[in-house]
Amino acid sequence: MRGFEMLGTMHARLMGDRAVLIECVGVSPGEINAVARAVQGALAAGRLTGVTETVPAARTVLVCSDDWLGVQSVLTWVRERGVGEVEQITKPGAIPAHRPGAVTQPRTVDIDVAYDGEDLSRVAGLLGMSREAVVAAHGAAAWRAAFGGFAPGFMYLSAEDWPYRLPRLDAPRERVTAGSVALAGEFAAVYPAASPGGWQLIGRTNAELWNLDREEPALVRPGDAVRFRAMREQVRAIGSASVIASGGDTGGADTADAGSTPAEPALTVTRPGLQTLIQDDGRAGYRSVGVTASGPMDRAAYARANAAVGNPPSQDTAVGGESAGPSVNAAGGSASGFAALEVVAGGLELRVERTVTVAVAGSAVTLEIHDAEAHRSVPAATAIDLLPGQCIVLTHTGPGMRDYLAVRGGVLGVGAQANLSAQRSWLGSRSSDTLSGIGPRRLTTGDALYVGNIDGPTAPANEAATGAHDEVNDTSELQNPGATTTVLRVLPGPRDDWFAPDALHTLSQAAWTVTAQSDRVGARLTGPAIERDTEHSESELPSEGMVRGALQVPPDGQPVLFLADHPVTGGYPVIGVVVDADLDLAGQLAPGDPVRFEWVHEAAGGRDGAWPAAQSQAARETTERPAWVPCTLEIDGRRHAIRVPGALAAALDRAWGEDETEQPQRPQPSLAEAADELIVNLVRAIRPPV
Repeated sequence: MRGFEMLGTMHARLMGDRAVLIECVGVSPGEINAVARAVQGALAAGRLTGVTETVPAARTVLVCSDDWLGVQSVLTWVRERGVGEVEQITKPGAIPAHRPGAVTQPRTVDIDVAYDGEDLSRVAGLLGMSREAVVAAHGAAAWRAAFGGFAPGFMYLSAEDWPYRLPRLDAPRERVTAGSVALAGEFAAVYPAASPGGWQLIGRTNAELWNLDREEPALVRPGDAVRFRAMREQVRAIGSASVIASGGDTGGADTADAGSTPAEPALTVTRPGLQTLIQDDGRAGYRSVGVTASGPMDRAAYARANAAVGNPPSQDTAVGGESAGPSVNAAGGSASGFAALEVVAGGLELRVERTVTVAVAGSAVTLEIHDAEAHRSVPAATAIDLLPGQCIVLTHTGPGMRDYLAVRGGVLGVGAQANLSAQRSWLGSRSSDTLSGIGPRRLTTGDALYVGNIDGPTAPANEAATGAHDEVNDTSELQNPGATTTVLRVLPGPRDDWFAPDALHTLSQAAWTVTAQSDRVGARLTGPAIERDTEHSESELPSEGMVRGALQVPPDGQPVLFLADHPVTGGYPVIGVVVDADLDLAGQLAPGDPVRFEWVHEAAGGRDGAWPAAQSQAARETTERPAWVPCTLEIDGRRHAIRVPGALAAALDRAWGEDETEQPQRPQPSLAEAADELIVNLVRAIRPPV
């Protein structure tokens, strides 16, 4: 089976080159959490490397890693468990005590419920019980939070002593009230916020399942026990749920930074453009409670802009992917880096209120500075100091979709004049998540932008006017998909075995087009329908963890490429996952752009722990030796754009050609791939082992 490895009672399925989907046979949803905690325990004990997060679901645990070596580590760990190991690690006492980096230990949470839901009588009829019997059975069941998803704080609760399965409504409600207690399938849940929904509503509670103002936003976390208590009268007090027992630490919380940041805004929005959002490196450690990482769609362009203005790389997160907390300093930096502005298709105009240093990077963007004297253009990835009264204009000049404006010190937040409450972080990050609504809102005309302070030298004043330009940082060629079709490399699986035998061929040979219904959540594609095989034509896949780059195929056969704000879990099969190095190209796709997919095998990538970086179409197809070969260097999960002499790359290319006796199946690399591997090996050789 493609992308599939049978390992006793545990199946390990590759989910791209940054994650493994562990499928457990014969294990209940409640026991799945023990598997997730065992993964984190192995990480804390040093038996795993590179793991950043675990996402338990109905029958699977998604284990995310920061590189290909981490994926291999997870596969090895699963292989060593052997037959019957899943049953062993789910026994009481089998999970190690909490330690830094491990999943927090389960708690018991009591939730008071007024059982007066509009579907209670329908549920009683479906189960052949009285309303009172349904209430008694629901309250007596030993519910446990199996997994999160759908929305922040939404937990799927399962119970071995609840043997019933209930259908969803034929037509979902347009709005379900926050606090509604509901049933669907084998699960119970409480809606944390008002949203559409098709579950059967049996009651309501004023318990706040999700509150960003709490130290721990999620009231219920995967693995927690939940007890529902029937109330004779209406529940009156907001937040009536109480934590009976607590274990482990509580993670990071939102913080206001007004005490250490400038009171006056640095920039004012005079024209917001089509969509301008604040983005940093994203938030880690919250996928298990329904919050994805988010962050910039084109991570390399975001990093180039920040590097140009002198903002240092982001701080490391805690071991195991748990959020290290905001850790915000007087600058705009935190564990999630220095926030910048992500601008869609240009059109952003800003007025400078106090001296700032800015730079822009993207696929095709022009930064213009307007003042009373003249209008000047600034090259990409070039820092320039600006004075009060000057204006910034971003113009998108070619293919691609998104550009990034970085400010020295980082963007702290957006708000009305002197609104210091705007200077805050959300779960340790300032990224805007368009799916959940967490993070700062999109910019509008008149908004004030607050910027942090950072010590050290700045760019020479009006550097751009002199024409000075650092060509090493100018990697727009690498990020620009160009006028031709963008090719994205894809690893098959984890659910490619759900599809017809010719499905992989169809996906790779078809010409796909990005539709207008695409956004930061995902790129919807149109082309020939990808058919399921006969065995799975009518099957429903239990919800499982999703990753950025996943190609999910709904019943209509038209794939959706998940991007930065993708849902944490999903119920449609994933036929393949775009490799991490190509996701920046995917983030630049615009409606109407043509896309092709190129299948790769896991054995062809991950050499020495790093997949070859994505290059432009022209760089992939060229047969001439360029004077310089652009490539990227990945160190500690961050990509750095560099160039090496073409002669050096060609020499390595020839050396590989002479090595066919030892590796006859190894494909001939391109010049860029050869240079990429050479630099990676050099860095590994000179860096001391960790």
